Amino acid sequence: MLTNYPSYDSIAEDVRTPEMLATEQWQAYTRARDNGHTKFVTDARKFEDFYYGKQWDETVEKELDNERRPHHSINLVLSTVNAVVGEYVGQRQEIVYKPRGRGAVDSTALALTRMAGHISDDSHSRWVEKSVFMDGVITDRGFFDIRLDACENVTGEIRETALDPIDVLLDPGARDYDPKTWSEVTLTRWMTPDQIAVMYGQDKGDKLRYTSEYDMWGSDALAIGPETFSQDKNYYTSGPQHMSGGSYGFGDDWKRVKRVRIIERQYYKLAVRKYFVDPSTGDKSPVPDSWPQEKVDLVLKVYNLIIMPQMERRIRWTVSACGVLLKDGWSPYRRFTVIPYFPYFRRGRPFGVVRNLVDPQELLNKSSSQTLHVVNTTANSGWMIQAGSLVNMTSDDLRKVGAKTGLVLEYQRNFDKPEKILPNQIPTGLLQITNSAVAYFRDISGVSDAMLGSPGREISGDALAIKERRGLAQLDTVFDNLAFTRQLRAEMILEMLQDFYTEARILKTVVTDDDGNEKNEDVLLNWQQATGEILNDVTVGEYRVVVSSRTARDSMDDTAFSQMMEMR
Repeated sequence: MLTNYPSYDSIAEDVRTPEMLATEQWQAYTRARDNGHTKFVTDARKFEDFYYGKQWDETVEKELDNERRPHHSINLVLSTVNAVVGEYVGQRQEIVYKPRGRGAVDSTALALTRMAGHISDDSHSRWVEKSVFMDGVITDRGFFDIRLDACENVTGEIRETALDPIDVLLDPGARDYDPKTWSEVTLTRWMTPDQIAVMYGQDKGDKLRYTSEYDMWGSDALAIGPETFSQDKNYYTSGPQHMSGGSYGFGDDWKRVKRVRIIERQYYKLAVRKYFVDPSTGDKSPVPDSWPQEKVDLVLKVYNLIIMPQMERRIRWTVSACGVLLKDGWSPYRRFTVIPYFPYFRRGRPFGVVRNLVDPQELLNKSSSQTLHVVNTTANSGWMIQAGSLVNMTSDDLRKVGAKTGLVLEYQRNFDKPEKILPNQIPTGLLQITNSAVAYFRDISGVSDAMLGSPGREISGDALAIKERRGLAQLDTVFDNLAFTRQLRAEMILEMLQDFYTEARILKTVVTDDDGNEKNEDVLLNWQQATGEILNDVTVGEYRVVVSSRTARDSMDDTAFSQMMEMR
């Protein structure tokens, strides 16, 4: 029986004003921005450009254009990334919850599994995950955001979305993959004052509508005047520009704030939390922050419980814009809503597939462009003629039209005939560099010719399969980290199901039988039966998360058919 517990009555309450909190919020944002995020944004945009095919610096392009020299992009980054994504598309995730102990029931575990599938279908998780996977492969980082959505159900439904990696600022001191070890994570986006008014109140939207009091925050926080979006000039290359002063021909409209940077920060903070405790068993449950004291006293009396305060790390959720505090309170979730995906991760340094392909791609582009330049400059190598030997043209005319197809030269009798100067051979070094660049590309990426579908005619089927398996072995880390991200997502969904799906619900789910046919099936959650027992009470019990990858149905059928033919 519990009789003694620690007291934290001496801990002072937070006396900071909303303005102080908003200022601290901005300072935390700038700290994360200036300690690595700015560099990440620059690199991420460069890697995106390489995937798109924009692989030459604009200044270099202008100089080469002035010199009439070629600058081509042989985009192997595109084919390599598409091959990696193609391997991903052939896989599907499957989340299964299994009983672990303390009130866990097999039927409830099955209901939770069906619910996870239902949430994935509603959130279009297949395509959301593909977007996050491509973000990680290309830009080094991909992020899910999992939270409750009350658009269709006032009690809330779990939804997951893909975040733009540029809008996610990580804890500068984080060193581990798991967000539980981070101190904070910050999301930022641009919103209009009207959007802010709808989400956080009309008074706050009006407060941010004019800039006379808030223009000190600068272009990274405010966009004033006519809206201008650019992907080349802004710090984040995804938001509006700051315009101040001058006349724009819009009357008084130029004084209005068009966009405001919203900073949404989730961070751990030490706090005292009260728990309901059963003195006989020692089981405890947190007292909801929203409960009035009368309700707490009633629960204590009815269930013979006691209150025990406990110091713990809780997630604080603060939202601000410039000097205006929009929201501040305890997060309803046990962990951050942001789930990361890093293709490669080493002691706080994530990186993707494209990062190490930039140098081989630039080497290939420069060597191939230089080879083409050499060919162009040596193709019309010139003529050797004897003075006065030409009849139908002059030497100047021959210089202008000597490279044209169908040229006819007429020269005088008893003169040496004109001879074309043989062009110089392309330097073998250029060809070797070009071939080496392609080889470097394949070696670094791990994507072999077999995975790209061009293994050559002389290779056998068995050798082709071996090359494909070896190429996939080099990508094992990419997919293993994806499996860890899926594990974190599944754990987050389980926690939210047990914390928020507390009322009785009937949900339609689609299940696949042993024959591979899909059928609809109802799932009852927290359903009180005539006997008084609650069917599938998801709020109690401990469950284990098992996340597995399986081959897509069409690919699996093809494989099974091929194996049957081989056995026959």
